[in-house]
Amino acid sequence: MFHLRRQRSRAQDALWLLDQGFTIHDGRDGAPTADASDRWRREQATVIDEVNHLLELYDRINLRSSEFVAAERKTGRRSTDPQD
Repeated sequence: MFHLRRQRSRAQDALWLLDQGFTIHDGRDGAPTADASDRWRREQATVIDEVNHLLELYDRINLRSSEFVAAERKTGRRSTDPQD
């Protein structure tokens, strides 16, 4: 999880830099050949969206399991016990 949050933070920082006017160029031997800022922006936006989705799934799985544990504690029975 820490890695995903760090990756999202770095992508957000890259987008912030692009918004501030920085550019990214493809190049060869230290000489810029083409502006890659738009491509880089799309890639970083995709990273942010995918990490947000993964974090949401992770939270939903963990919160759901904690809800089951809380429900089991309240009723005094397990969810796998046969229903009466």
